[in-house]
Amino acid sequence: MIEKKSYIKQTCSDSNIGVLFSIALIVLLLVLRDVFSIGINKLLFVVIFAYDALFMKKKQLDRVLFFILPILNGLPGNYLIMVYLFRIIAEKGDFYVNIQVLFCILIMSILSVYQMFIYSYRYSDVLFSCIGLVFFAVLLLDKSSDIDNLYYYIVGTSVMSIIFILATLRVYSLNDILTIGKRLGDETVKYNKMGTMSISMDPNYLGLFAITACSLYFVLMRKEKIKKSYIKILLTVSVAICSIIALIGLSRAYAITYCLMILVIFFIQKKAKYLLILLLAFGIGYYVLNKYLSNVLDSLFIRFRDSNTIGGNGRIDINKANFAIWSNSIISIMFGIGLFSCEVHCMPLQYLFGGGVIYTVFFLLYAYNITYNRRKHFDYIDLLPFSFTLLMSCTVPLATSITYMTPVAISLFGYIILEDLLSKEKNAAYYSIHNRTRYNL
Repeated sequence: MIEKKSYIKQTCSDSNIGVLFSIALIVLLLVLRDVFSIGINKLLFVVIFAYDALFMKKKQLDRVLFFILPILNGLPGNYLIMVYLFRIIAEKGDFYVNIQVLFCILIMSILSVYQMFIYSYRYSDVLFSCIGLVFFAVLLLDKSSDIDNLYYYIVGTSVMSIIFILATLRVYSLNDILTIGKRLGDETVKYNKMGTMSISMDPNYLGLFAITACSLYFVLMRKEKIKKSYIKILLTVSVAICSIIALIGLSRAYAITYCLMILVIFFIQKKAKYLLILLLAFGIGYYVLNKYLSNVLDSLFIRFRDSNTIGGNGRIDINKANFAIWSNSIISIMFGIGLFSCEVHCMPLQYLFGGGVIYTVFFLLYAYNITYNRRKHFDYIDLLPFSFTLLMSCTVPLATSITYMTPVAISLFGYIILEDLLSKEKNAAYYSIHNRTRYNL
């Protein structure tokens, strides 16, 4: 009788009802604020997440966090991340402190403070940049995380895309945002008052989030890690939604990366049924686009015929100009020309030119030590989400933003968590066989 009560108590405590309620409340407030233009104080989101941090188990809090990570652009993200870190400090999670990672964070923080005094950066920008390094280290080194967090991230990306497009279409028509002069998320297409918080981002950033969600979904499906049918359906619908909405943004970088991703996924399929499902899915997708959103494809083709396509819409010229400044002296090569003022539209070059060689080396060591301490075996399939996200990140400047660095971190998290899951499955199989052998003897 005692065991039964204990089981019921444990089942109730692990329930996702609180998680779903918190997510539904956040989504409702975002819809009221962005779609219906009802004033919502940003501190209300902080209060909701702080309540979750106080009363939820860490596993449940992580699910709320992963859901809102794609939506941090429209939330007081820096405050939410600080609340999460305070919870981790108050209740030590299932992760260990890595000395090498801490040392890398310390050096990068010192270099950022050095640049703050040299280039007169705002103290808050540098502070939250350093907090971001701590946050991603905690997120990736946490052994208590599970694969369900990726499901919440994918659905969160879809919800963010839906709110974004609905809020935009409240002010502009679809034909308006499919013109070259006005694009979804562009500076000329604003549905909110200047200075107010809302879900709005450049089409390339929107494509970055979509690429991460789609690539994670395809790897999870290929490795048969999604066991429940209703979750498969939910994730499939979510990926379809965020893929199409990102396409409406008319980002050439997104279109190229997405097509490349599809080709790679097509050629790595081992089972005929998955190949047929993939062909059927894209056949349906193309039919829907051609039938109901043909102007999206037409506008995208016009974008590729534009005269600035070869020069990457000025990106190559910007990279050349920043390279000339960076290579001007040994000091600028080693210590950078300013991480927060470097204008290159490429994350790796932003670290190199803006942070300098020293900062870049320690950032690579930071990423390597996190990954190496969590994943021991290489698998090119598991690495695909990170590879495509990294490719997409080469078209946007995101090195100094916690919000826009999350797709890169989550794709790396996917690479790590897939091996953790494989290890758990192997251990479970071993103990199952071992116990069965003992019972037979």
